[in-house]
Amino acid sequence: PEPTRAPTETPTTASPTDASTKEPVCVGRCCDDVTWFKEKPHKTCAWVAQKSEKRCSKEATKHCKATCPDSTKYKFARDKPEQNCDWVAESPSTRCAMTDFKGRLVSDECAVACGCPAEPPTMPPTVCEDSVTWRLNDVESRDCGWVAERSELRCEKGSGQGEAKKNCLDSCGECESVTYQDVGGNFKFDSCSDECSANDCKMPCVTSAEDNQALFDFASAVIDDGEDVWLGYQAPADVDSADPSKYSWAPDCPSTYTNWRAPNPDGDGGFKGGGAEMKMDSDVGDWNDNQKGTKNRCVCQC
Repeated sequence: PEPTRAPTETPTTASPTDASTKEPVCVGRCCDDVTWFKEKPHKTCAWVAQKSEKRCSKEATKHCKATCPDSTKYKFARDKPEQNCDWVAESPSTRCAMTDFKGRLVSDECAVACGCPAEPPTMPPTVCEDSVTWRLNDVESRDCGWVAERSELRCEKGSGQGEAKKNCLDSCGECESVTYQDVGGNFKFDSCSDECSANDCKMPCVTSAEDNQALFDFASAVIDDGEDVWLGYQAPADVDSADPSKYSWAPDCPSTYTNWRAPNPDGDGGFKGGGAEMKMDSDVGDWNDNQKGTKNRCVCQC
């Protein structure tokens, strides 16, 4: 009789489990992405978790938010290594809505510290209003209400600082969202202006008490004790810095707002050509005049 052959088993190939059927691992609102894998199907967030200290790469951290902590190498400001994701976690309601010195949204870089929000947080809106004092060519009847009646034609009236669209922001549809960016260092007035221009931004243009508060809240979260912030408001180099009528905003800042701390501006020491700085040693963000050669924190408006 012929020998009995052993039954042959048909080899089977293991197939990865459909990721969509798995329950995501979550810590609070921070969840691992069950659809993600690194190059090969078995290299999922669960695989990362087995050796998270080695496998939490920059890519893995973006997808495995429950498994991987925020990067320890992140810096909000260029020269402030202590302003890391732990620093963000100290005041997430304010800091997560900011952009860092590279223009990145903090909530993207420190997702865990920010609680993995479903939607990117935003800075409080700033007020954008028509000027109540502007008149075209000083004609009393030609105010922003007059412009609004035929804005498509009248917003182009005037020139320079007297141009309608620079003063009737709401009526002319010139309102836009404002964000602030900390350059991450202390600069003289003119150097700060150059830094802001290099980033397609400008020095802060404060048009209202609401604007002033928004800037003060932002600066309070990013600067160190004892620092003040330059504003885009200055007097010419050859005039007395104690004369408030000599100060002006940049040409692209249609503002008449001021918030001087009495008795400022006072030109303390008799200097000329001063710049306005926001004082950070109170809760109202009032202003002082100072020599433009002073080094203050540089915050830009973008």
